[in-house]
Amino acid sequence: MTRGQDIEHAHPALVYGAIAFALGSVFVSMALLRLIDADEGIYLFNTRLVLEGKLPYHDFHYPQMPLLLYVYGAWLKVVGLSWYAGRLLSALFATALGVALAHHVGRATGRRAWGVLAAGIFASSAFAFGWLPLVKTYALATLALFVAYALVADRVVRWRLVASGLLLGLAIDTRLYVAALLPVFAVAVFRARSSWRDLFHLSTGAVIALSLNTYLFVLAPDSFVFNVVGYHALRSSHGLIGDLAQKLGAIRSLLSLELPPDATHVQFTLVLALWLGFVVSSRWARARLPLSVPIAAVLMLVSLLPTPTHTQYFCMAMPFLIADAVRFVARVANAAPVAPGRHVRLRHLAAVFVIVYGLGAAVAAYRFTIDGSGVIFSETDPQNWTIATVNRVARAIDATLPPKATTAMSWWPGYFVESRATVFPGLENPFALS
Repeated sequence: MTRGQDIEHAHPALVYGAIAFALGSVFVSMALLRLIDADEGIYLFNTRLVLEGKLPYHDFHYPQMPLLLYVYGAWLKVVGLSWYAGRLLSALFATALGVALAHHVGRATGRRAWGVLAAGIFASSAFAFGWLPLVKTYALATLALFVAYALVADRVVRWRLVASGLLLGLAIDTRLYVAALLPVFAVAVFRARSSWRDLFHLSTGAVIALSLNTYLFVLAPDSFVFNVVGYHALRSSHGLIGDLAQKLGAIRSLLSLELPPDATHVQFTLVLALWLGFVVSSRWARARLPLSVPIAAVLMLVSLLPTPTHTQYFCMAMPFLIADAVRFVARVANAAPVAPGRHVRLRHLAAVFVIVYGLGAAVAAYRFTIDGSGVIFSETDPQNWTIATVNRVARAIDATLPPKATTAMSWWPGYFVESRATVFPGLENPFALS
């Protein structure tokens, strides 16, 4: 029996348990070792403020939708407030996302082995291991979005529709521009059975999730809208959506057209090429494109819109791109008849993909954990952006703070995550000042 046959005949719990263990090893390791992203300090400190009873938008500036603060706040209330605890939750979300991806691809292709391959590509993706284990919006929003998709990708039934709408709403509650996918889901669900009732069930779940924002919105509607939308239109002189030259530069970098190419973007280019192969071959065969295709396309489009455009935004599209890329590989591998010479060419192409993709993962891992170029806020000394160093600063703050004092000043609130002090009011998010 071959290794692939072993996977197909093994108990599902063993297969997906092994996948979860392998993914967890990658994401937990990166959660422990990855250099700090400046936004993490803001999000974690803002979560601390929520734990202390303060309200986002009303008591402090917060430039995202509010769900992350409350989900991470609930977790940290149980396990204790710390950098590592926050990172661990993100790693668990990323692991769950990888397992969901493997399960979905296994069902879509009819073979678990292809699901294992998808999990391997996902775990090796610098967009995944470099950005998902952080205390940012990506892990929570992408997990909710992908499970929302997987629920309706196989079967359209009432409970799946409600659950899908609920998870889609929770993804929007975490990162606002996911709302661009509401019509994508609605069209796909309606086309499946041409039923208005299906749309009602999907909408019911989404409305329930989005209603979680009602209290914060009603409490201070102008502040809510400004924090979530208006601030982003002001943070750049080019407005909410502008600076075409910068966006074109981001596209060139993502497509590895700039020299030297970025390792993370080389991986993205390879997966994108396979995704395009899947789209073109599906249209050539006049097969209906799965929902994952428009989701990936819209996510990539909306990731280009914010000004400035950061390529890290594209990490949310990666699970959908990988799912279709592996489906394309499975389609090519299963094509019959296959001449012996073609088998050799396919193996050579696969070897090239593995080598280039693997080298990209190694280079990116070094950059995310040691070098810091293009990763940290200030690249002069990467060791200043380790969790250990930031916690030493927190202890120094506590040691020098007068006994009755509770407030200190810093341009970055991340130093106060594990300190007994709190940052001076107005500096909870220093970007608000500019």
